[in-house]
Amino acid sequence: MAYNTLKIFFSILTSSVALGASCCGGGVGGQSLILNDALVKYSYSYSNTTYLEDVDAQRNQVARTKSGFEVKEIFSFGYARGFSSYQQIGTEINAVKITKGEGGNSKSKDNIGDLKLFYGYEFLPEIYYSAWKPRGFLSLSLNIPLGKSKYDYETTAGEDISGSGFYSLSLASTMIKTINRHQITFSLGFLKSFPKYTDKGKVDRSLGYNTSVSYGLSSVFNLFDFSTSVGRDMAGRDEINKVSSSDSYETYFTIGLSHEINESNTIVLTYKDSANISGQKNTSTYKLLSLNYLHYSF
Repeated sequence: MAYNTLKIFFSILTSSVALGASCCGGGVGGQSLILNDALVKYSYSYSNTTYLEDVDAQRNQVARTKSGFEVKEIFSFGYARGFSSYQQIGTEINAVKITKGEGGNSKSKDNIGDLKLFYGYEFLPEIYYSAWKPRGFLSLSLNIPLGKSKYDYETTAGEDISGSGFYSLSLASTMIKTINRHQITFSLGFLKSFPKYTDKGKVDRSLGYNTSVSYGLSSVFNLFDFSTSVGRDMAGRDEINKVSSSDSYETYFTIGLSHEINESNTIVLTYKDSANISGQKNTSTYKLLSLNYLHYSF
């Protein structure tokens, strides 16, 4: 459960973190790359996000009242397949349920989320073990907006917002280094969104980015693998009719546990928090819990 399991874990951890990103901002990561020697990967996940505070452009925090209570649930399916020693393609689709308000005043809506298509390339393969060289992956992802965004929702409270609203391309790099039971992972990605046309006019979104650093420890009590990470997302500013919004920054940390059922099946539990860490701007803080199941075919 040591080396392959850690690689499986970090793959799904990346997806879990991406699921927590704001539906209005999209995400740089999200694609479930194959990070071990499997030929095919299936991923199934459920995440539950509770929003706690709204943070404005001056970093002032306002706690949400009962009327502003919001929970986002995401059911996601991912598929990836290698077609050469170092290349792979895949897709990811999700369904989103937003619940706003509490008790008899609550409103909820189920909608399809965005569709992602991605290509992955292992540019630093591990042909033999090196004490210093990491294993490196590049990925190019296309986001196709299928769900409604904050610019075209139809409900009163916006509970039908389930997507970013933008066609976008993201380029991301993931570097992994394993030493005995320990693993360090670094990821960096950039997101380019294409213009969106709405009833209010043309919407341009500036370049966004995501970066994170993770540490993992395998075979804790011979039962599970442990991981923790810190990361930062910047969604970029939106400009409508030459009126520009402020950049949106989100800083978060995660804690995760994974258990390898057998060589082909792994389950992962991840907790993500942006409410108890500083660095937020023009966003909403939240706490997220996700459960993930991975199946590999070799």
